[in-house]
Amino acid sequence: MDRFTFAGHDDNPFLQGPYAPTVTERVITDFKIFGQIPDDLAGVYLRNGPNPKYNPAGTYHWFDGDGMVHGFYFQNGKLTYRNRWIKTQGLIQEEGQGKSTLPGVFSLVNPAETKDTANTDIIVFNKRAYGLWYRSGMPYALDPITLETLGIDSFSDTLQSPISAHAKVDPVHNELRVFSVSMKQPYLSYGVINEEHKVRHWTPIELPGLRLPHDMAITTNYSIVMDLPLYYVHSPKGLRSYFDHTLPARFGILPRLGNEQHIQWFEAEPCYIYHVINAWEREHKIEMLVCRVTDPVPPLKDKAHDPLLNMVNFLGKTLKTAQYYYYCFDLKSGTAEEQPLDSRNSEFPVINQRYMGQPSRYSYHVLLDEVDLPLFSGLIKYDYLGKHTEAVTWPKPYVGNEPVFAPKAKASSEDDGYILTILTSCHQDQSRLLILDAKHITAPPLATIDIPAHIPIGFHGCWAEMSQI
Repeated sequence: MDRFTFAGHDDNPFLQGPYAPTVTERVITDFKIFGQIPDDLAGVYLRNGPNPKYNPAGTYHWFDGDGMVHGFYFQNGKLTYRNRWIKTQGLIQEEGQGKSTLPGVFSLVNPAETKDTANTDIIVFNKRAYGLWYRSGMPYALDPITLETLGIDSFSDTLQSPISAHAKVDPVHNELRVFSVSMKQPYLSYGVINEEHKVRHWTPIELPGLRLPHDMAITTNYSIVMDLPLYYVHSPKGLRSYFDHTLPARFGILPRLGNEQHIQWFEAEPCYIYHVINAWEREHKIEMLVCRVTDPVPPLKDKAHDPLLNMVNFLGKTLKTAQYYYYCFDLKSGTAEEQPLDSRNSEFPVINQRYMGQPSRYSYHVLLDEVDLPLFSGLIKYDYLGKHTEAVTWPKPYVGNEPVFAPKAKASSEDDGYILTILTSCHQDQSRLLILDAKHITAPPLATIDIPAHIPIGFHGCWAEMSQI
């Protein structure tokens, strides 16, 4: 068996089936391939996600697992696969004791004590990969090819605060724009890291209280931070998340190197946004595409006293209102416009990263299955300008993961490239990697690669071209 089976957790679906953690770190170079790997596909596809190494001490939450990166390295039509745990300080501590000792989400009174697993996001910047965490942690640097953990990167001792997942690589200025969420004031900070490997700019941003933003957006000259009405409240069992339907969603737009006094705030209907698609400038306006969630804390009809059952119900429902959505912020008038662009339930969007912060047309999202668990049943391509979509459904017993876009070296258009995505088997110790034509995702795959290993469902990934690694 290639999957961990932890004693005492038989009823936890996030330790079973496609979510089950894998046992082994490995390197694979021999694959069964249907079709052909494109000769011009050169670079590395990295995917991060939770993979607990030891039997969880308490009730396991999907977000608790130790970060594990899966890497697919392409060169000259050949593929090498490897996977490695991110050697965080917490994991190293537990390896020394041979067991899980640090608290997870369900074990806490104070969420600030949560183990930093670096399991949420992975980016490549200045020829290093970085594992990032959704609650904000110090970035863990990795070799983008070997996946060896290089340790916490303080960027030449200039980074003094943790940063959140979903930092944005700015392709115009070759900078990394970041935000930081804290349990104490300042609750939100914004910064810019330059190509000299130093923090160039850092500023606190005043909020009315602790918030739980998950993403940000950038354009060439501006950054967009969020004050959404999701925050912690005290309860007899500690802090819990609460969504206030009476408060507006606020979007703060500041110049790329601006400070708090330069922020222009815009109000919109209450909502939550897990993931931004892209944003760009058009004359005196900022346009932004997102996956918008109507209610991130949906009521549970059959609310139980069992925290595990509540978690399963919550995670299954919280993404079920996510929709393709448009915002327009007028910097002159100070007004905001918003509208849904599609009624289908889609999330985990990706674009051609060469167009990050620039006007873009295409995005690729996962489709969510109509079940209680967050399982990805297919992929949809949106054409923002043409108002056209095409979608593909994955064959059972496979479920999907967030895709990545790999542009062709000599791309002639925005969608001239490849979509790579992992399919996870619900039952078997094998996975698949699909390579699709990004122009026509419903066409037969260019290559279907059988991976003789279990790759659990994960969170986020990235594509890095050869020049970036």
